[in-house]
Amino acid sequence: MLFSSITFLYWYLPVVLVLYYIVPRPHGSLLWRNLLLLLASVVFYAWGEPLYVLIMLGQAFVGWGSGLALNYLRERNEQRCRQCSEPPQSEPTQSKHRQGETSQSEPPQSKPAHSELLQSEPRQNAQGKSELLQSEPCQNAQGKSELLQSKPCQNAQDQVEHRQTYKTAKPDLATKVVFIAAIVCELSALLVFKYTDFFLNNINMLLQSELSLLALALPLGISFYSFQILSYTIDLYRQKVSVQKNPLYFATYVALFPQLIAGPIVRYADIAEQLTQRKHTLNGFANGIRRFCVGLGKKVLIANTLGQLAQIAQSAITDSEAAIVEQSTLFALLFLVAFTLQIYFDFSGYSDMAIGLGLMFGFKFLENFNYPLIAKSITEFWRRWHMSMSYWFRDYVYIPLGGNRKGKVRHILNILIVWMVTGFWHGAGWNFMGWGLFMALFLLVEKFVFARIQKRIANRESAKISDKKPSRAHTLLSASRVHALLLAFVSHIYLLFVVMLSWILFQSPDMQAATATATALIGMGADGLAGNASLYYLRDYAFPLIIAAIGCTPLPAKLVKMLRSAAASESSFAVVFKVSLTAVEPAFIATMLLLVTAFLVDGTFNPFIYFRF
Repeated sequence: MLFSSITFLYWYLPVVLVLYYIVPRPHGSLLWRNLLLLLASVVFYAWGEPLYVLIMLGQAFVGWGSGLALNYLRERNEQRCRQCSEPPQSEPTQSKHRQGETSQSEPPQSKPAHSELLQSEPRQNAQGKSELLQSEPCQNAQGKSELLQSKPCQNAQDQVEHRQTYKTAKPDLATKVVFIAAIVCELSALLVFKYTDFFLNNINMLLQSELSLLALALPLGISFYSFQILSYTIDLYRQKVSVQKNPLYFATYVALFPQLIAGPIVRYADIAEQLTQRKHTLNGFANGIRRFCVGLGKKVLIANTLGQLAQIAQSAITDSEAAIVEQSTLFALLFLVAFTLQIYFDFSGYSDMAIGLGLMFGFKFLENFNYPLIAKSITEFWRRWHMSMSYWFRDYVYIPLGGNRKGKVRHILNILIVWMVTGFWHGAGWNFMGWGLFMALFLLVEKFVFARIQKRIANRESAKISDKKPSRAHTLLSASRVHALLLAFVSHIYLLFVVMLSWILFQSPDMQAATATATALIGMGADGLAGNASLYYLRDYAFPLIIAAIGCTPLPAKLVKMLRSAAASESSFAVVFKVSLTAVEPAFIATMLLLVTAFLVDGTFNPFIYFRF
């Protein structure tokens, strides 16, 4: 089921919202509402994937069960830590005469060697303990545990340091085995359904064999919910989150329909508290409706419209049997510009709808897009585009590999690995890995070449300004600002050019299509710079292209913010602005909803690019 469908908008969502808010909350508990959300999410997923919903629920069960196992091992180790860190009990003072026997008649009992050491040289403070630990270094977690057990703590300070030392020790073998097994199980479905045929096909090509392909349909959203379960397991292993013992709550986290099939990739740490405690307010619900409708308009009115142009242009360039065939530079540019705007409004629109739906049910998801097309470098672009994915690969792949902490060569290798994996996550094909490495190449150039050049230029200009007289320095400072603006403009053009070039690899079905697009782009196509068809479609789609170009910038949001600030001010026109916003905003949302409905009823073109991921 799609968010941008009549069934979802006018049947599924209203029914779920009504049922959700009439479900009681005994003693403030969200148990029944979470149960309703889970059942509604299962229906939402099973609407288009009736069998594959079992895979999603099975993956959720594996993540929940592995979390319980990891938590059990951690609690067992902490229990051992508490037992071995308890100070020795002092023996009660005995009277010299007990039952007619004197204490001198009882032979002294021997003590262990380490106990004698502790009695003869007690550790009076943490420094003494530290010196003792340093004199007998532990080479592994087992050695550390044995050392701590052999030397019981003498006071509360020793106990605190003892437990802290245990927590920072490396996990034991059993914990590592369970963790690795959990990761393998959680990745198994993704590997089987998404990548098996890719590997089989390459083996057949390499060895000239005839292994049968599985030809399995890809479960919707498997890349997203697999990463969410992985983030929970890894964070639990790192002791950054607490275990979720309630299977209902954990399944709700995995299957929550607003973000189930298209993200954002919601980490358990960001939503754990909201599963048990979240606020439902009228203002939050209204903000959710507003955000959902904006995302719906971005998806249906802009992304779908430009998607038609991108499809026509790409077919005209790469498909010799298409209704329109024209290999021209203008058609190639139309394809790249239209696809760039389509994928942005498609994916950011779906993220807006997910965030809006979350607000309607009391959840607050993190932002996933921050106007990436206004960036001035590839590095900045990926800090703004699909942020939940970028941060996921940074925290769970790049940093564990060593990041930039192990020398320049290792740093470069880590960037290449991360971006090859990022491309492979987007799709099982060499073109996606090539797309990822293409991005990595420009990231490396920016980091190791452009950054140094910019630093030298900035230092040189600063030195010139500081050496001149005030009047001359002011002139140089003005010139420096002009240079900065020119550099920002050139950097922005560079960013757009690189991003659009990258889509050639990303969107092309094979290398032949990618080559045809690149050839047409540089003016070496059969139809030169432009043809009648490309000029016609440029005129026909000029208006939606202009609207999209404005909409992908912060200008509309700044305009709305300015109007709200004016309405909240104490000026004489504040009442006018407030009344206007109060009347115009609902009318705008209602009009957008009517237009979306008309488009959905009248048209059949309603794709979602990220479904294949």
